[in-house]
Amino acid sequence: MRIAILDKFRGNLSLHDKYLKAFYNSYLKNSKFNENKEDNIREEEKILEKHKFSEVQELKERLIELKYNVKVINSDDDNKFYNKIKEFEPELVINVSEEKEIILLEKLSIPYTGSDLEAMILSSDKYKTKRTVKDVDSLSIAEDYLIGNIKEINNFINNVQKTKKNFIAKPNLGRGSAGICEYSIIKRELFWDANKKENIEKIKKHLNTILFDLKQPVLVEELICEGFLNDYNKENFKEVTVGLLGYENPKVLMPLEIRKKNPILTFNAKMNDEAEFIVPADIGSKLRKKLEEATIKVYKHIGSRDYLRMDLIIHKDNIYFLETNTAPGLMMNHLNNKVANSYLGIMAEKEGINLIEEIVKIAKKRYNL
Repeated sequence: MRIAILDKFRGNLSLHDKYLKAFYNSYLKNSKFNENKEDNIREEEKILEKHKFSEVQELKERLIELKYNVKVINSDDDNKFYNKIKEFEPELVINVSEEKEIILLEKLSIPYTGSDLEAMILSSDKYKTKRTVKDVDSLSIAEDYLIGNIKEINNFINNVQKTKKNFIAKPNLGRGSAGICEYSIIKRELFWDANKKENIEKIKKHLNTILFDLKQPVLVEELICEGFLNDYNKENFKEVTVGLLGYENPKVLMPLEIRKKNPILTFNAKMNDEAEFIVPADIGSKLRKKLEEATIKVYKHIGSRDYLRMDLIIHKDNIYFLETNTAPGLMMNHLNNKVANSYLGIMAEKEGINLIEEIVKIAKKRYNL
């Protein structure tokens, strides 16, 4: 069987690469914000380079072990992508994560793994996804705002000063912690101290970077737990992600708990594995059952296929929905490769599942191949 693996500068990497350039222009060239951040920026650029091909290489090696005829095809250049696909005539395509890839494959009637165009577009929009799943039993939705212009930025700044809550601001269409840095957290104390004016300017610069440089709406969400910034690893607060594999009768994998060294999982921290992963998450059997039921309902609400990952915050007995990912990383060589991780791969490994073999098997059954 001929299988094509799509190679590309993944969307989250491209987005964060763009964010870094904008971040550099906004902050580092302004002496007020140049607080020895340049070394951190250069380090993140190195991470981007390392991560480019690690996942594709692993997918290729695993599929060759399974005796498939494998070809890696770059999808960054539209014309070359079309010609290479036509030349190889794959019977199945994997690592599909961009809208343009799905459009071409659908046009050519070529089977591919993962969700269709409608589900991918919905899942990539965090704000819309939250409204789609808001009626799912057991899931709660935190207070949030969608900011799309300067007026809305100013309104948010004015309103947030009147509240006692903390918030996090990130790209609404971002993936893989792209565009998230230390300035993403908007602490209420910033509006109370002696540097209030400078703090507000920093917040506005971060929001403007997302809105005008990344050309995305800004999603601002309430930080759930009052003690998040100082007590985020305690028993009453857990950050959890849960994976699902299958089509007609999907299987929910053991949930993964992310115990972070820092209160926010920035892009740099995620790529460098600066967290401890607990599988299964220490949440108790009752809550885990609720989580499994909710995951299947979200999977159906979104219209996903083959696999899905859902990110959550658990505060005491409440499950707060954050986002879904219909195109998560598929790496499994986590224990031997510290370049990058795949939460779905870690969960599958714990279950004794060969992730890519299982995904191919699911897609083949769906297409009757």
